[in-house]
Amino acid sequence: MKKIIRFTAYSIVLLFLVSLYSAAVVKVNNGENLGLAHRPIKFLSDFPGLVKRAFTETVKERNRLKEFPDDFKPINNLKKDIWVIRSLSNEGSSREVRIQNLKNDSVAQNWIIEGPFPQHFRIFNPLVCNDSNLIYNFNANSTLIKIDKDGKKLWEADSSLAVHHSLNYDHEGNVWACTTPREGPFIRTLSFLDMDSEKPLKYRDDELVNFSSETGEILYRKSLTELMNDHNLGHSLFQKSISLNDPFHLNDIDPILQDSGFFKRGDVLISIKNSHSIIHYRPNKDSIIKFIQGPFSYQHDVDFIDGHRISIFNNNMYPSYLKRSALPKSFNQKDSLVFKLKGSGVLIYDYNTNKFTELWPQQFAENKISTKTEGLSHFINEDLLLLEEQNSGILWIFSKDEVLYKNIFPSYIDGFREHLNWTRVIEN
Repeated sequence: MKKIIRFTAYSIVLLFLVSLYSAAVVKVNNGENLGLAHRPIKFLSDFPGLVKRAFTETVKERNRLKEFPDDFKPINNLKKDIWVIRSLSNEGSSREVRIQNLKNDSVAQNWIIEGPFPQHFRIFNPLVCNDSNLIYNFNANSTLIKIDKDGKKLWEADSSLAVHHSLNYDHEGNVWACTTPREGPFIRTLSFLDMDSEKPLKYRDDELVNFSSETGEILYRKSLTELMNDHNLGHSLFQKSISLNDPFHLNDIDPILQDSGFFKRGDVLISIKNSHSIIHYRPNKDSIIKFIQGPFSYQHDVDFIDGHRISIFNNNMYPSYLKRSALPKSFNQKDSLVFKLKGSGVLIYDYNTNKFTELWPQQFAENKISTKTEGLSHFINEDLLLLEEQNSGILWIFSKDEVLYKNIFPSYIDGFREHLNWTRVIEN
């Protein structure tokens, strides 16, 4: 009986103190001053929120997430199903790859992949096989890996190669990948003797690699340094490159799947971002068919259109080190050439005329499409384009005259948005 009385008494006192504290919190939050008790009560009332915000900011920084814009208005006027392959981060260390219908957000299949790396190490541009197996990598931090529909590992390719950026099937169903040689956890550099000193110039090399989709075996491998030296293009690339440490920055290899006009089955289109260059290369002949530079910069994603045309996603950006603060005090803008960037876009290059044409410039300008890093474009058909605006997180589908789809995918953390990780359209 005494225990019951004691428990009841303690409960009453506790409820009284909680009520008193709650009333004090209300007064503090309403701006009333409670004297010496004001600051301790204010701290205690704010503490849970501070802990939550600190946790959220830590996770946000770890994943490099950005806040979901409050004023964003999505658009979905799709009349037909458009299925895509997209990857995302889940809570904890896992990633997910989905086959998703943009029209209604239904998911036909997904793979959960436990990540050995921090969550900001993303899965780019994964490939789905006809038997529902998946080929993927952690961008620039792993080699290629193949798993079955249940997530069981089938093979892992040569671990001395770090695979990055795009993956694409060739005409035989094997995989072209952008790679960089690595030693342990560090990307390897090559050393070349500087003619004016005894110090070697060190820089990151990239390689074109073709992997067997069945076994992960390397079927073809070509260093860009070797390719440039063999075809006397080294000076052209280094003179144009924005970085001596990373002169190439290979970011896309687009295979040609059938003979058509200027193109032969087995050819590849190579995008070299840091020298603002596209190379049409024929691996079986070790021949460069065309070396393309023009009114584009920082480009990502080159695509074959037909027998005489290719498309280029033009980021149209300047190097990050070109900042006003770096200009000398004597700089006089009136005496300088003004170079105005109009935002990102898609260029069509015609082999017949050797000329570039902007694709639907009014549509890009009206929607203020611009991304300094990454980004891609893909023709769903000749009148409809899917486009990733990476830095804003917006996935677009539009024609010359109409926006049919505009969306930002929410993250698993409330109030933040997911990265776009090189969305792939499923053609059939």
